[in-house]
Amino acid sequence: MIIVTLRNGAIREQSVSNIIAGVFLLCGAGLPAAAQSYHVAHSFKLGGGGGWDYLALDTARHRLFIAHQDRIVVVDPDSGKVLGEITGLNRAHGVAFAYETGHGFATSGADSTVTMFDLKSLRVLGHTMVPPDDDAVLYDPGDQAHLHLQRRCAFRHRDRCRLR
Repeated sequence: MIIVTLRNGAIREQSVSNIIAGVFLLCGAGLPAAAQSYHVAHSFKLGGGGGWDYLALDTARHRLFIAHQDRIVVVDPDSGKVLGEITGLNRAHGVAFAYETGHGFATSGADSTVTMFDLKSLRVLGHTMVPPDDDAVLYDPGDQAHLHLQRRCAFRHRDRCRLR
């Protein structure tokens, strides 16, 4: 696993042991597997060409963010009504929410950027460059200075992008 921290435009890489992942696997090995029962709750036709990617549920405002080609489509998960879009992405992937700041983040894999947007208005606030082919994104409220990015090119690699 590699952690990349961007500081003042300089990239610093640190190797991190994979022991943590092994510990999680070993801890879960002794637990009985609970039976899961999944079902389709709603089905909506949103239309539009191109690929679809990650979904993210905004639990605070009850909205579903769906990565779709060059945009993030924001949908009411009960009615399927499109509530808005975050445009200007190039191969949209993941979305993360920083509720305490009122900001959201969307990865754009083809141009290696993360787009920051206002959670209330969905207005784009800015972009930052990240390591190539960013994919999934997580925001850790305990570490408010970083976004955690997953690269498509190597599933084991995880990057941290400094927000300040």
